[in-house]
Amino acid sequence: MADKPREKESEKKPSNQEALRDLIAHVARTKEGRLFLSYLHRDCGFIDTDSRWDPNTGDINAMAIVHNAAQRNVYVRIRKYIPRDCILEIEN
Repeated sequence: MADKPREKESEKKPSNQEALRDLIAHVARTKEGRLFLSYLHRDCGFIDTDSRWDPNTGDINAMAIVHNAAQRNVYVRIRKYIPRDCILEIEN
């Protein structure tokens, strides 16, 4: 069998992480994309406190803390790909 020709450096496909970074950057640079990311920022509880208490007993609610941390992590994972110049507008 013949060997496949090697791809030239300029012809290589971007990695999944690079493609995701480029996609999120593209979305963040549109008005609609910034609005969507702003909703995500708010709804994922990015600025909320970690502590949660049971309103009936006053005890720490560990399940709520874990739930909120997982929810916040959704935005944190996306945020690392948002261009810095877009973050201020999205998070204010």
